[in-house]
Amino acid sequence: MSTLSACLTSLMSVKRRGVPSQGRRGRQPLWLSSRIWLISCAWLLLALGALAARPAFADTSGAAPDATRDMASEATRDDMASEATRDDMPSEATPYPRDMPLLRLTDAAGKPLATLTLGDLEALPGREVMGPIPDSGLGSSHWYGVSLRTLLAHQQLPLPESLHAYALNDYDAIIPASDLSRYDPIVAYRRDGHYLPVDAYGPLMVMYPYDNHPELYTRTYYNRTVWQLDELQLR
Repeated sequence: MSTLSACLTSLMSVKRRGVPSQGRRGRQPLWLSSRIWLISCAWLLLALGALAARPAFADTSGAAPDATRDMASEATRDDMASEATRDDMPSEATPYPRDMPLLRLTDAAGKPLATLTLGDLEALPGREVMGPIPDSGLGSSHWYGVSLRTLLAHQQLPLPESLHAYALNDYDAIIPASDLSRYDPIVAYRRDGHYLPVDAYGPLMVMYPYDNHPELYTRTYYNRTVWQLDELQLR
Protein backbone atom coordinates (compact mmCIF):
# COMPACT_ATOMS: atom_id res chain seq x y z
CA MET A 1 0.00 0.00 0.00
CA SER A 2 2.90 2.39 0.61
CA THR A 3 4.09 1.79 -2.96
CA LEU A 4 0.63 2.60 -4.31
CA SER A 5 0.47 5.81 -2.26
CA ALA A 6 3.85 6.88 -3.61
CA CYS A 7 2.65 6.23 -7.15
CA LEU A 8 -0.49 8.35 -6.69
CA THR A 9 1.53 11.15 -5.06
CA SER A 10 3.92 11.20 -8.01
CA LEU A 11 1.01 11.34 -10.45
CA MET A 12 -0.52 14.34 -8.67
CA SER A 13 2.88 16.03 -8.71
CA VAL A 14 3.14 15.51 -12.47
CA LYS A 15 -0.26 17.06 -13.01
CA ARG A 16 0.76 20.10 -10.96
CA ARG A 17 4.31 20.68 -12.24
CA GLY A 18 4.41 19.13 -15.70
CA VAL A 19 7.39 17.08 -16.93
CA PRO A 20 10.97 18.40 -17.03
CA SER A 21 12.57 19.25 -20.33
CA GLN A 22 13.92 16.29 -22.36
CA GLY A 23 16.80 18.19 -23.94
CA ARG A 24 16.88 18.62 -27.75
CA ARG A 25 13.71 16.55 -28.17
CA GLY A 26 11.74 19.27 -26.42
CA ARG A 27 9.16 19.02 -23.70
CA GLN A 28 7.05 15.82 -23.61
CA PRO A 29 3.28 16.51 -23.68
CA LEU A 30 1.80 16.55 -20.20
CA TRP A 31 -1.14 14.32 -21.15
CA LEU A 32 1.24 11.57 -22.40
CA SER A 33 3.33 11.58 -19.22
CA SER A 34 0.21 11.43 -17.08
CA ARG A 35 -1.13 8.47 -19.06
CA ILE A 36 2.15 6.57 -18.71
CA TRP A 37 2.13 7.06 -14.96
CA LEU A 38 -1.53 6.09 -14.76
CA ILE A 39 -0.93 2.86 -16.69
CA SER A 40 2.08 2.05 -14.50
CA CYS A 41 0.06 2.58 -11.35
CA ALA A 42 -2.79 0.46 -12.73
CA TRP A 43 -0.41 -2.43 -13.45
CA LEU A 44 1.10 -2.08 -10.01
CA LEU A 45 -2.36 -2.12 -8.46
CA LEU A 46 -3.28 -5.30 -10.35
CA ALA A 47 -0.05 -6.97 -9.27
CA LEU A 48 -0.63 -6.08 -5.62
CA GLY A 49 -4.22 -7.32 -5.84
CA ALA A 50 -3.16 -10.66 -7.32
CA LEU A 51 -0.48 -11.07 -4.66
CA ALA A 52 -2.99 -10.39 -1.89
CA ALA A 53 -5.52 -12.84 -3.37
CA ARG A 54 -3.04 -15.73 -3.59
CA PRO A 55 -3.74 -18.26 -0.78
CA ALA A 56 -1.06 -18.51 1.85
CA PHE A 57 0.59 -21.89 2.29
CA ALA A 58 -0.02 -23.49 5.65
CA ASP A 59 2.82 -23.98 8.02
CA THR A 60 3.38 -27.73 7.79
CA SER A 61 5.43 -27.72 10.98
CA GLY A 62 2.30 -27.12 13.06
CA ALA A 63 -0.84 -28.19 11.20
CA ALA A 64 0.45 -31.24 9.38
CA PRO A 65 0.98 -33.43 12.44
CA ASP A 66 -2.65 -32.91 13.49
CA ALA A 67 -3.82 -33.81 10.00
CA THR A 68 -1.53 -36.83 9.99
CA ARG A 69 -2.86 -37.95 13.35
CA ASP A 70 -6.43 -37.57 12.08
CA MET A 71 -5.64 -39.63 9.00
CA ALA A 72 -3.91 -42.28 11.12
CA SER A 73 -6.90 -42.43 13.46
CA GLU A 74 -9.24 -42.83 10.51
CA ALA A 75 -7.07 -45.60 9.06
CA THR A 76 -7.06 -47.33 12.45
CA ARG A 77 -10.84 -47.15 12.60
CA ASP A 78 -11.06 -48.63 9.09
CA ASP A 79 -8.70 -51.46 10.07
CA MET A 80 -10.74 -52.19 13.18
CA ALA A 81 -13.92 -52.23 11.12
CA SER A 82 -12.37 -54.61 8.61
CA GLU A 83 -11.14 -56.84 11.43
CA ALA A 84 -14.59 -56.89 12.95
CA THR A 85 -16.06 -57.82 9.58
CA ARG A 86 -13.62 -60.70 9.24
CA ASP A 87 -14.45 -61.89 12.76
CA ASP A 88 -18.16 -61.82 11.95
CA MET A 89 -17.72 -63.91 8.82
CA PRO A 90 -18.91 -67.49 9.25
CA SER A 91 -16.27 -70.21 9.21
CA GLU A 92 -15.88 -72.27 6.07
CA ALA A 93 -18.41 -75.05 5.78
CA THR A 94 -16.87 -78.50 5.86
CA PRO A 95 -17.61 -80.93 3.00
CA TYR A 96 -18.65 -83.50 5.64
CA PRO A 97 -20.08 -83.37 9.19
CA ARG A 98 -17.56 -82.46 11.87
CA ASP A 99 -18.66 -85.37 14.01
CA MET A 100 -18.34 -87.91 11.21
CA PRO A 101 -15.62 -90.52 11.86
CA LEU A 102 -12.72 -89.78 9.52
CA LEU A 103 -9.71 -91.70 10.78
CA ARG A 104 -9.44 -95.09 12.44
CA LEU A 105 -6.44 -96.13 14.48
CA THR A 106 -5.99 -99.90 14.75
CA ASP A 107 -3.41 -102.31 16.11
CA ALA A 108 -1.51 -104.91 14.10
CA ALA A 109 -4.46 -107.33 14.32
CA GLY A 110 -6.90 -104.71 13.07
CA LYS A 111 -8.45 -104.10 16.48
CA PRO A 112 -9.81 -100.55 16.84
CA LEU A 113 -7.77 -98.30 19.12
CA ALA A 114 -9.45 -94.96 18.42
CA THR A 115 -11.73 -93.24 15.95
CA LEU A 116 -11.22 -89.55 15.24
CA THR A 117 -13.50 -86.90 13.76
CA LEU A 118 -12.55 -83.57 12.21
CA GLY A 119 -13.40 -81.92 15.52
CA ASP A 120 -11.01 -84.26 17.31
CA LEU A 121 -8.19 -83.45 14.90
CA GLU A 122 -8.78 -79.70 15.05
CA ALA A 123 -8.62 -79.82 18.85
CA LEU A 124 -5.02 -81.06 18.67
CA PRO A 125 -1.97 -78.82 18.18
CA GLY A 126 -1.58 -78.10 14.48
CA ARG A 127 1.40 -78.10 12.17
CA GLU A 128 1.86 -76.67 8.65
CA VAL A 129 4.09 -78.06 5.92
CA MET A 130 4.60 -77.19 2.27
CA GLY A 131 4.76 -79.60 -0.61
CA PRO A 132 3.12 -80.72 -3.85
CA ILE A 133 0.64 -83.47 -4.55
CA PRO A 134 2.79 -86.22 -6.06
CA ASP A 135 2.32 -86.81 -9.79
CA SER A 136 -0.29 -84.02 -10.04
CA GLY A 137 1.85 -81.55 -11.95
CA LEU A 138 0.75 -78.85 -9.49
CA GLY A 139 3.05 -76.65 -7.46
CA SER A 140 3.48 -76.69 -3.70
CA SER A 141 0.59 -75.97 -1.36
CA HIS A 142 0.28 -75.09 2.31
CA TRP A 143 -0.94 -78.14 4.19
CA TYR A 144 -2.27 -77.91 7.73
CA GLY A 145 -3.05 -80.73 10.09
CA VAL A 146 -1.71 -82.82 12.96
CA SER A 147 1.69 -84.46 12.99
CA LEU A 148 1.63 -88.23 13.27
CA ARG A 149 3.77 -88.07 16.40
CA THR A 150 1.36 -85.64 18.07
CA LEU A 151 -1.59 -87.77 17.05
CA LEU A 152 -0.13 -90.90 18.65
CA ALA A 153 1.01 -89.06 21.77
CA HIS A 154 -2.43 -87.58 22.45
CA GLN A 155 -3.94 -91.04 22.11
CA GLN A 156 -1.29 -92.31 24.54
CA LEU A 157 -0.11 -94.82 21.97
CA PRO A 158 3.53 -95.89 21.76
CA LEU A 159 5.55 -95.14 18.67
CA PRO A 160 5.32 -98.30 16.55
CA GLU A 161 7.95 -99.72 14.25
CA SER A 162 5.81 -98.60 11.32
CA LEU A 163 2.40 -97.27 10.36
CA HIS A 164 0.36 -98.94 7.66
CA ALA A 165 -1.71 -96.23 5.96
CA TYR A 166 -4.90 -97.26 4.15
CA ALA A 167 -6.90 -95.08 1.76
CA LEU A 168 -10.58 -95.07 0.83
CA ASN A 169 -9.66 -96.36 -2.64
CA ASP A 170 -7.86 -99.37 -1.09
CA TYR A 171 -4.40 -97.94 -1.71
CA ASP A 172 -1.97 -98.60 1.13
CA ALA A 173 1.60 -97.70 2.07
CA ILE A 174 3.97 -98.40 4.94
CA ILE A 175 5.43 -95.41 6.81
CA PRO A 176 8.46 -96.37 8.93
CA ALA A 177 8.85 -94.91 12.41
CA SER A 178 12.10 -93.27 11.30
CA ASP A 179 10.07 -90.94 9.06
CA LEU A 180 8.15 -89.69 12.08
CA SER A 181 11.34 -88.85 13.92
CA ARG A 182 13.17 -87.35 10.97
CA TYR A 183 10.48 -85.57 8.93
CA ASP A 184 7.43 -85.41 11.24
CA PRO A 185 4.81 -85.85 8.46
CA ILE A 186 1.25 -84.74 9.16
CA VAL A 187 -2.30 -85.89 8.69
CA ALA A 188 -3.53 -82.87 6.73
CA TYR A 189 -7.15 -81.75 6.67
CA ARG A 190 -6.62 -78.34 5.05
CA ARG A 191 -4.91 -77.34 1.84
CA ASP A 192 -4.22 -73.63 1.30
CA GLY A 193 -6.74 -72.87 4.04
CA HIS A 194 -9.55 -75.05 2.68
CA TYR A 195 -10.91 -78.37 3.84
CA LEU A 196 -10.35 -81.39 1.61
CA PRO A 197 -13.41 -82.95 0.01
CA VAL A 198 -13.23 -86.59 -1.02
CA ASP A 199 -12.98 -85.71 -4.72
CA ALA A 200 -9.96 -83.47 -3.99
CA TYR A 201 -7.68 -85.89 -2.13
CA GLY A 202 -9.64 -85.66 1.13
CA PRO A 203 -10.88 -85.78 3.68
CA LEU A 204 -7.41 -86.53 5.08
CA MET A 205 -3.98 -86.85 3.54
CA VAL A 206 -0.54 -87.87 4.76
CA MET A 207 1.80 -85.06 3.75
CA TYR A 208 5.56 -84.73 4.10
CA PRO A 209 7.43 -81.39 4.39
CA TYR A 210 8.82 -81.64 0.86
CA ASP A 211 9.88 -78.02 0.51
CA ASN A 212 11.99 -78.18 3.68
CA HIS A 213 13.65 -81.45 2.69
CA PRO A 214 14.50 -81.66 -1.02
CA GLU A 215 15.64 -85.26 -0.56
CA LEU A 216 11.97 -86.21 -0.18
CA TYR A 217 11.34 -85.63 -3.88
CA THR A 218 11.67 -89.31 -4.74
CA ARG A 219 9.27 -92.10 -5.64
CA THR A 220 9.74 -93.64 -2.20
CA TYR A 221 8.16 -90.69 -0.40
CA TYR A 222 5.63 -90.03 -3.14
CA ASN A 223 4.28 -93.52 -2.44
CA ARG A 224 4.03 -92.73 1.28
CA THR A 225 2.04 -89.57 0.63
CA VAL A 226 -1.37 -91.19 0.98
CA TRP A 227 -4.46 -89.20 0.05
CA GLN A 228 -8.03 -90.12 1.04
CA LEU A 229 -6.51 -91.50 4.23
CA ASP A 230 -8.96 -93.67 6.16
CA GLU A 231 -6.98 -95.87 8.57
CA LEU A 232 -3.62 -95.97 10.31
CA GLN A 233 -2.58 -99.40 11.54
CA LEU A 234 0.17 -99.54 14.16
CA ARG A 235 2.65 -102.35 13.61
